[in-house]
Amino acid sequence: MPRSRPFVAVVGLLLLAPVCAEYLSAYDTSTGDLGTLLAGFLVLAPLYGAPALLIREVGRRSGLGWPGLLLLAAAFGVLQAGLVDQSVFAEDYRSIAYWPELWDPTYVPGLDLSAYAAVAFVLGHVVFSFAAPILLVEELSGRRAEPWLRTRGIVAASVAYVAAAALVLVDHVDTEGWQLSGPQLVGVLVVTGVLVLAAFRVRRPTGQPAPGRVPSPWLLLAAGVALELGLSWSLVWVALVPFCVALVALGVGLHRWGRRAGWTVEHALLLVGGALATRAVGGFFGESLGDTPDWARHTHSTVMTVLVVTLVVLAVAHARRTTPRPAPGSVVDR
Repeated sequence: MPRSRPFVAVVGLLLLAPVCAEYLSAYDTSTGDLGTLLAGFLVLAPLYGAPALLIREVGRRSGLGWPGLLLLAAAFGVLQAGLVDQSVFAEDYRSIAYWPELWDPTYVPGLDLSAYAAVAFVLGHVVFSFAAPILLVEELSGRRAEPWLRTRGIVAASVAYVAAAALVLVDHVDTEGWQLSGPQLVGVLVVTGVLVLAAFRVRRPTGQPAPGRVPSPWLLLAAGVALELGLSWSLVWVALVPFCVALVALGVGLHRWGRRAGWTVEHALLLVGGALATRAVGGFFGESLGDTPDWARHTHSTVMTVLVVTLVVLAVAHARRTTPRPAPGSVVDR
Protein backbone atom coordinates (compact mmCIF):
# COMPACT_ATOMS: atom_id res chain seq x y z
CA MET A 1 0.00 0.00 0.00
CA PRO A 2 1.60 3.31 -1.07
CA ARG A 3 2.08 6.12 1.38
CA SER A 4 -0.85 8.52 1.34
CA ARG A 5 -0.63 12.26 1.56
CA PRO A 6 -0.87 13.67 5.07
CA PHE A 7 -4.22 15.26 4.13
CA VAL A 8 -5.75 11.83 3.52
CA ALA A 9 -4.46 10.58 6.87
CA VAL A 10 -5.82 13.67 8.65
CA VAL A 11 -9.28 13.30 7.12
CA GLY A 12 -9.23 9.57 7.81
CA LEU A 13 -8.51 10.12 11.50
CA LEU A 14 -11.08 12.92 11.79
CA LEU A 15 -13.76 10.51 10.52
CA LEU A 16 -12.64 7.22 12.05
CA ALA A 17 -12.30 8.55 15.61
CA PRO A 18 -16.00 9.45 15.96
CA VAL A 19 -17.05 6.22 14.24
CA CYS A 20 -15.12 4.16 16.80
CA ALA A 21 -16.14 6.40 19.70
CA GLU A 22 -19.87 6.74 19.03
CA TYR A 23 -21.24 4.82 16.07
CA LEU A 24 -19.62 1.43 16.62
CA SER A 25 -21.76 0.36 19.57
CA ALA A 26 -25.09 1.32 17.92
CA TYR A 27 -26.43 2.74 21.17
CA ASP A 28 -27.70 6.20 20.25
CA THR A 29 -30.83 7.56 18.59
CA SER A 30 -28.81 8.08 15.39
CA THR A 31 -28.38 4.32 14.92
CA GLY A 32 -29.38 3.26 11.41
CA ASP A 33 -30.26 6.80 10.32
CA LEU A 34 -27.77 7.68 7.58
CA GLY A 35 -28.66 11.36 7.42
CA THR A 36 -28.32 11.83 11.18
CA LEU A 37 -25.08 9.85 11.26
CA LEU A 38 -23.54 12.01 8.53
CA ALA A 39 -24.73 15.22 10.16
CA GLY A 40 -23.27 14.03 13.46
CA PHE A 41 -19.76 14.31 12.03
CA LEU A 42 -20.11 18.10 12.15
CA VAL A 43 -19.81 17.92 15.94
CA LEU A 44 -18.22 14.53 16.52
CA ALA A 45 -15.27 15.00 14.15
CA PRO A 46 -14.07 18.07 16.10
CA LEU A 47 -14.99 16.45 19.43
CA TYR A 48 -13.11 13.17 18.85
CA GLY A 49 -11.11 13.50 15.64
CA ALA A 50 -9.48 16.82 16.55
CA PRO A 51 -8.08 15.62 19.91
CA ALA A 52 -6.97 12.37 18.26
CA LEU A 53 -4.99 14.47 15.78
CA LEU A 54 -3.57 16.63 18.57
CA ILE A 55 -2.58 13.61 20.68
CA ARG A 56 -0.85 12.02 17.74
CA GLU A 57 0.83 15.23 16.58
CA VAL A 58 2.16 16.22 20.01
CA GLY A 59 3.25 12.66 20.72
CA ARG A 60 5.09 12.17 17.44
CA ARG A 61 6.72 15.60 17.44
CA SER A 62 7.88 15.10 21.03
CA GLY A 63 9.09 11.54 20.56
CA LEU A 64 6.84 10.23 23.31
CA GLY A 65 6.19 6.81 21.83
CA TRP A 66 2.98 4.90 22.49
CA PRO A 67 3.18 4.97 26.30
CA GLY A 68 3.15 8.76 26.15
CA LEU A 69 0.39 8.80 23.54
CA LEU A 70 -1.78 6.57 25.72
CA LEU A 71 -1.27 8.84 28.72
CA LEU A 72 -2.25 11.86 26.63
CA ALA A 73 -5.30 9.91 25.46
CA ALA A 74 -6.17 9.19 29.09
CA ALA A 75 -5.87 12.90 29.88
CA PHE A 76 -8.32 13.77 27.12
CA GLY A 77 -10.56 10.92 28.28
CA VAL A 78 -10.71 12.34 31.81
CA LEU A 79 -11.40 15.80 30.41
CA GLN A 80 -14.12 14.51 28.11
CA ALA A 81 -15.97 12.30 30.61
CA GLY A 82 -15.31 14.49 33.63
CA LEU A 83 -15.72 18.03 32.37
CA VAL A 84 -17.16 18.16 28.84
CA ASP A 85 -20.15 15.82 29.14
CA GLN A 86 -19.74 15.23 32.92
CA SER A 87 -21.16 11.71 32.55
CA VAL A 88 -18.89 10.30 35.29
CA PHE A 89 -20.67 12.50 37.85
CA ALA A 90 -24.18 12.22 36.41
CA GLU A 91 -26.67 10.35 38.61
CA ASP A 92 -29.14 10.67 35.73
CA TYR A 93 -27.97 11.30 32.16
CA ARG A 94 -30.08 12.13 29.12
CA SER A 95 -33.01 10.31 30.76
CA ILE A 96 -31.45 6.99 29.75
CA ALA A 97 -33.58 4.22 31.27
CA TYR A 98 -30.70 1.89 32.10
CA TRP A 99 -28.46 4.62 33.55
CA PRO A 100 -29.13 3.69 37.22
CA GLU A 101 -28.00 0.11 36.51
CA LEU A 102 -24.76 1.52 35.11
CA TRP A 103 -24.14 4.19 37.73
CA ASP A 104 -25.57 3.10 41.08
CA PRO A 105 -23.80 -0.23 41.90
CA THR A 106 -20.30 1.33 42.07
CA TYR A 107 -21.23 4.74 43.44
CA VAL A 108 -18.43 6.29 45.52
CA PRO A 109 -20.00 8.69 48.05
CA GLY A 110 -16.88 10.69 48.90
CA LEU A 111 -16.17 11.46 45.26
CA ASP A 112 -19.81 11.55 44.16
CA LEU A 113 -19.12 9.50 41.06
CA SER A 114 -19.58 6.02 39.65
CA ALA A 115 -16.36 3.99 39.62
CA TYR A 116 -17.64 1.89 36.73
CA ALA A 117 -18.53 4.99 34.73
CA ALA A 118 -15.09 6.45 35.39
CA VAL A 119 -13.29 3.29 34.25
CA ALA A 120 -15.58 2.53 31.32
CA PHE A 121 -15.77 6.03 29.88
CA VAL A 122 -12.12 6.98 30.30
CA LEU A 123 -10.87 3.60 29.06
CA GLY A 124 -13.38 3.76 26.22
CA HIS A 125 -11.96 7.11 25.13
CA VAL A 126 -8.38 5.85 25.38
CA VAL A 127 -9.02 2.74 23.28
CA PHE A 128 -11.88 3.60 20.95
CA SER A 129 -11.84 7.38 20.60
CA PHE A 130 -8.09 7.80 20.24
CA ALA A 131 -5.64 4.87 20.30
CA ALA A 132 -7.36 2.48 17.90
CA PRO A 133 -8.14 5.12 15.22
CA ILE A 134 -4.62 6.57 15.45
CA LEU A 135 -3.00 3.15 15.13
CA LEU A 136 -5.16 2.09 12.19
CA VAL A 137 -4.83 5.32 10.23
CA GLU A 138 -1.07 5.49 10.80
CA GLU A 139 -0.64 1.97 9.44
CA LEU A 140 -3.07 2.29 6.54
CA SER A 141 -1.58 5.63 5.47
CA GLY A 142 2.00 4.36 5.69
CA ARG A 143 2.87 7.37 7.87
CA ARG A 144 3.61 6.05 11.32
CA ALA A 145 6.06 8.51 12.81
CA GLU A 146 6.28 11.82 10.97
CA PRO A 147 4.12 14.89 11.70
CA TRP A 148 0.93 15.35 9.68
CA LEU A 149 0.02 18.92 10.61
CA ARG A 150 1.67 22.29 10.26
CA THR A 151 1.27 25.00 12.88
CA ARG A 152 -1.98 26.30 11.42
CA GLY A 153 -3.36 22.78 11.33
CA ILE A 154 -2.59 22.33 15.03
CA VAL A 155 -4.26 25.67 15.79
CA ALA A 156 -7.30 24.74 13.70
CA ALA A 157 -7.66 21.36 15.42
CA SER A 158 -7.35 23.01 18.82
CA VAL A 159 -9.98 25.65 18.04
CA ALA A 160 -12.31 23.01 16.57
CA TYR A 161 -12.03 20.86 19.68
CA VAL A 162 -12.61 23.73 22.10
CA ALA A 163 -15.65 24.86 20.11
CA ALA A 164 -17.17 21.37 19.98
CA ALA A 165 -16.43 20.72 23.66
CA ALA A 166 -17.99 24.05 24.63
CA LEU A 167 -21.09 23.22 22.58
CA VAL A 168 -21.49 19.88 24.36
CA LEU A 169 -20.87 21.46 27.78
CA VAL A 170 -23.40 24.24 27.22
CA ASP A 171 -25.95 21.70 26.01
CA HIS A 172 -25.32 19.59 29.11
CA VAL A 173 -25.89 22.51 31.47
CA ASP A 174 -29.04 23.59 29.58
CA THR A 175 -30.64 20.14 29.38
CA GLU A 176 -29.45 18.46 32.57
CA GLY A 177 -29.75 21.52 34.78
CA TRP A 178 -26.57 20.98 36.85
CA GLN A 179 -22.80 21.17 36.55
CA LEU A 180 -19.71 20.08 38.43
CA SER A 181 -19.03 21.32 41.92
CA GLY A 182 -15.85 23.26 42.60
CA PRO A 183 -13.97 20.30 44.15
CA GLN A 184 -15.04 18.02 41.29
CA LEU A 185 -13.78 20.52 38.72
CA VAL A 186 -10.46 20.87 40.53
CA GLY A 187 -10.16 17.08 40.74
CA VAL A 188 -10.75 16.63 37.01
CA LEU A 189 -8.19 19.31 36.11
CA VAL A 190 -5.59 17.93 38.53
CA VAL A 191 -5.93 14.37 37.21
CA THR A 192 -5.75 15.66 33.63
CA GLY A 193 -2.62 17.67 34.42
CA VAL A 194 -0.92 14.74 36.16
CA LEU A 195 -1.57 12.49 33.15
CA VAL A 196 -0.14 15.10 30.77
CA LEU A 197 2.98 15.51 32.92
CA ALA A 198 3.36 11.73 33.14
CA ALA A 199 3.13 11.48 29.35
CA PHE A 200 6.19 13.67 28.95
CA ARG A 201 8.11 11.68 31.55
CA VAL A 202 7.81 8.51 29.47
CA ARG A 203 10.28 8.46 26.63
CA ARG A 204 11.05 6.16 23.76
CA PRO A 205 13.56 3.47 24.84
CA THR A 206 17.03 3.64 23.34
CA GLY A 207 19.63 1.00 22.71
CA GLN A 208 19.11 -2.69 22.04
CA PRO A 209 15.71 -4.33 22.59
CA ALA A 210 15.27 -6.31 25.78
CA PRO A 211 15.61 -10.10 25.65
CA GLY A 212 12.61 -12.33 26.08
CA ARG A 213 9.66 -13.78 24.24
CA VAL A 214 6.45 -12.06 23.18
CA PRO A 215 3.02 -13.68 22.95
CA SER A 216 1.46 -14.70 19.66
CA PRO A 217 -0.40 -11.88 17.90
CA TRP A 218 -3.50 -14.06 18.05
CA LEU A 219 -3.30 -14.05 21.83
CA LEU A 220 -3.43 -10.25 21.65
CA LEU A 221 -6.56 -10.57 19.49
CA ALA A 222 -8.15 -12.66 22.25
CA ALA A 223 -7.02 -10.07 24.81
CA GLY A 224 -8.79 -7.35 22.82
CA VAL A 225 -12.00 -9.38 22.78
CA ALA A 226 -11.68 -10.03 26.53
CA LEU A 227 -11.01 -6.33 27.17
CA GLU A 228 -14.28 -5.25 25.61
CA LEU A 229 -16.33 -8.11 27.10
CA GLY A 230 -14.84 -7.54 30.55
CA LEU A 231 -15.60 -3.85 30.36
CA SER A 232 -19.22 -4.59 29.44
CA TRP A 233 -19.65 -7.06 32.31
CA SER A 234 -18.01 -5.04 35.11
CA LEU A 235 -21.03 -3.11 36.33
CA VAL A 236 -20.65 -4.22 39.98
CA TRP A 237 -17.70 -4.12 42.38
CA VAL A 238 -17.22 -7.90 42.40
CA ALA A 239 -16.56 -7.77 38.64
CA LEU A 240 -15.02 -4.29 38.35
CA VAL A 241 -12.15 -4.93 40.78
CA PRO A 242 -10.87 -8.10 38.99
CA PHE A 243 -11.29 -6.30 35.66
CA CYS A 244 -9.10 -3.42 36.84
CA VAL A 245 -6.48 -5.87 38.13
CA ALA A 246 -6.49 -7.66 34.78
CA LEU A 247 -6.27 -4.32 32.98
CA VAL A 248 -3.21 -3.32 34.98
CA ALA A 249 -1.64 -6.73 34.28
CA LEU A 250 -2.28 -6.28 30.56
CA GLY A 251 -0.73 -2.81 30.67
CA VAL A 252 2.39 -4.13 32.43
CA GLY A 253 2.61 -6.96 29.92
CA LEU A 254 2.32 -4.61 26.96
CA HIS A 255 4.99 -2.35 28.42
CA ARG A 256 7.40 -5.29 28.77
CA TRP A 257 6.57 -7.06 25.51
CA GLY A 258 6.73 -3.79 23.60
CA ARG A 259 10.42 -3.42 24.41
CA ARG A 260 11.35 -6.84 23.07
CA ALA A 261 12.63 -7.60 19.59
CA GLY A 262 9.75 -9.91 18.69
CA TRP A 263 7.05 -7.28 19.11
CA THR A 264 5.56 -5.88 15.90
CA VAL A 265 2.79 -3.55 14.89
CA GLU A 266 0.69 -6.63 14.09
CA HIS A 267 0.41 -7.39 17.82
CA ALA A 268 -1.03 -3.95 18.54
CA LEU A 269 -3.35 -4.02 15.53
CA LEU A 270 -4.88 -7.33 16.55
CA LEU A 271 -5.28 -6.14 20.14
CA VAL A 272 -7.33 -3.11 19.13
CA GLY A 273 -8.96 -5.09 16.33
CA GLY A 274 -10.35 -7.59 18.80
CA ALA A 275 -11.80 -4.80 20.93
CA LEU A 276 -13.27 -2.93 17.95
CA ALA A 277 -14.87 -6.00 16.38
CA THR A 278 -16.33 -7.12 19.70
CA ARG A 279 -17.91 -3.72 20.31
CA ALA A 280 -19.35 -3.66 16.80
CA VAL A 281 -20.81 -7.17 17.13
CA GLY A 282 -22.21 -6.20 20.53
CA GLY A 283 -24.44 -3.73 18.73
CA PHE A 284 -26.54 -6.65 17.46
CA PHE A 285 -27.43 -7.62 21.03
CA GLY A 286 -27.81 -4.24 22.71
CA GLU A 287 -30.54 -1.64 22.67
CA SER A 288 -30.53 1.73 20.97
CA LEU A 289 -31.99 4.85 22.54
CA GLY A 290 -35.26 5.99 21.09
CA ASP A 291 -37.46 3.89 18.82
CA THR A 292 -34.83 2.45 16.48
CA PRO A 293 -36.29 -0.57 14.62
CA ASP A 294 -34.40 -3.84 14.93
CA TRP A 295 -33.73 -3.97 11.20
CA ALA A 296 -32.10 -0.53 11.27
CA ARG A 297 -29.93 -1.42 14.27
CA HIS A 298 -28.89 -4.73 12.70
CA THR A 299 -28.08 -3.05 9.38
CA HIS A 300 -26.06 -0.41 11.23
CA SER A 301 -24.13 -3.05 13.21
CA THR A 302 -23.47 -5.09 10.08
CA VAL A 303 -21.94 -2.08 8.34
CA MET A 304 -19.87 -1.18 11.40
CA THR A 305 -18.61 -4.73 11.86
CA VAL A 306 -17.63 -5.09 8.21
CA LEU A 307 -15.95 -1.69 8.29
CA VAL A 308 -13.73 -2.29 11.33
CA VAL A 309 -12.86 -5.87 10.37
CA THR A 310 -11.90 -4.72 6.87
CA LEU A 311 -9.73 -1.89 8.20
CA VAL A 312 -7.96 -4.17 10.67
CA VAL A 313 -7.36 -6.87 8.03
CA LEU A 314 -5.95 -4.30 5.58
CA ALA A 315 -3.76 -2.76 8.28
CA VAL A 316 -2.40 -6.15 9.36
CA ALA A 317 -1.71 -7.09 5.73
CA HIS A 318 0.14 -3.82 5.23
CA ALA A 319 2.14 -4.33 8.41
CA ARG A 320 3.17 -7.83 7.31
CA ARG A 321 4.33 -6.54 3.93
CA THR A 322 6.29 -3.62 5.29
CA THR A 323 7.68 -5.40 8.38
CA PRO A 324 8.81 -8.80 7.06
CA ARG A 325 10.60 -9.67 10.29
CA PRO A 326 10.41 -8.36 13.84
CA ALA A 327 12.08 -5.00 14.12
CA PRO A 328 14.01 -3.82 17.19
CA GLY A 329 11.90 -1.89 19.62
CA SER A 330 8.14 -1.78 19.63
CA VAL A 331 5.09 -0.30 18.03
CA VAL A 332 4.33 0.83 21.57
CA ASP A 333 7.43 3.01 21.45
CA ARG A 334 7.71 4.10 17.84
